[in-house]
Amino acid sequence: MGLLFITMVELDSATLFIIAGVAIIVGYLANLLFRRFKAPDILIIMLFGWLIGPSALGIITSEMSDLVDTLIPFVSSLALAFIMFTGGLELDIPEIRKAGRVAGALSVLGLVLIISALMVFFIVVLDVPVAMALLAGVVFGSTSAPTVIPLIMRMSCSTRIKTVLTLESAITDVAVVGLGTAIVIVLGSPAVGLSGALATLAISIIIAVALGVVMGVVWLYSTSVLRQYRYYYILTLAVILLIFAICEIVAPAGGGVIAVLVFGLVLSNAHNLPVLPHLDLKKVGIDENFLILNEETSFFIKVFFFTFLGLFVSMLTFTSELLFYGCIVLLVIFLIRQVVVSVFKRLNHWERSELIALRLMFPRGLCTVIVAILPFTMGVSEGITKETLLGIVAMVVIGTTMLTSIGAWAVESQLKKEGKTEIARDLCPEEIGLEL
Repeated sequence: MGLLFITMVELDSATLFIIAGVAIIVGYLANLLFRRFKAPDILIIMLFGWLIGPSALGIITSEMSDLVDTLIPFVSSLALAFIMFTGGLELDIPEIRKAGRVAGALSVLGLVLIISALMVFFIVVLDVPVAMALLAGVVFGSTSAPTVIPLIMRMSCSTRIKTVLTLESAITDVAVVGLGTAIVIVLGSPAVGLSGALATLAISIIIAVALGVVMGVVWLYSTSVLRQYRYYYILTLAVILLIFAICEIVAPAGGGVIAVLVFGLVLSNAHNLPVLPHLDLKKVGIDENFLILNEETSFFIKVFFFTFLGLFVSMLTFTSELLFYGCIVLLVIFLIRQVVVSVFKRLNHWERSELIALRLMFPRGLCTVIVAILPFTMGVSEGITKETLLGIVAMVVIGTTMLTSIGAWAVESQLKKEGKTEIARDLCPEEIGLEL
């Protein structure tokens, strides 16, 4: 009787506010469980989203699927902008120089192997045309920064593995968005050609980096005046939105992602930039209050994104055939990850806890969903249906997120055995380091 009442509730403003309030409470409790028991907080939030969807309680019905499909690119882009900005804040330029070689090689090798293997899978098994199969392979190439960055920064593992995983997620997210957009441009306008798409990608990267650096320096100079007033942080959020939006217009091949990442990197590394004369570093950049507010904002956005992602999964219909395809893709990604980590295990000395993190913490998420939706919004999805690709995406996101949650628990358990566990907390950017 109670379930019938829930499913018949009219979706009005009061119901939406109740859903939003409960989502935040669920996110808060999930965060407490993670800090205490290393329970999978992201999966708990996604489960709540699934529960309110048509596959469970039906508060959000299947008739609203068009609205969900319309909103998820916007929700995803908003989450991506703020999480990538946070990723920039968490990085230190000297440590990037040390970690860049390892993280870059890990990212490129994994990305190339996954794209190649899954391209063959989509061509041979699903009979997808080559260009679309390439795009489908690219979809699954990124390690999700919105999943990895908040999770890894609250763990007790070494600063080395935190830096490597943060850089890997940032590199692969940017690469997947950029490559995915370039391929869609080619599919939508064949006259542009591969060279034209690659040129667009290169120009987007140059514009995004330049804009991120310029706006970062301008904002550093502005902080000496603005930080003494209220709402400085909110004003910074507005600048992030504007930078992301402008780059999405003038540098469409992943420019927004790169620009906000670089913007955050500049703000957190004022002391490492030699081009800031006559600037009192004690009065600029970010402070403890800024970091606290940014953490609160990231939590809020994370809760609503993963609730929305769970709702999105609830809208899909999973057939036995689709489940089989999803399991195959997940297995391929998992096996390639083990191969790549085995290569790097031979080249570097890693502690056991670090190897566990490398082997299991490779979630797919935000960029996977964004790039998977892109060809359907542009009308260039030849050879594969929306239900098939998004169904496989949903299974891979869930599966890799579960593995990542297990990995977080396993890492903390290993550190506890070694007597190295400390209270999990978010680190300030200057505390992030790498010891190779």
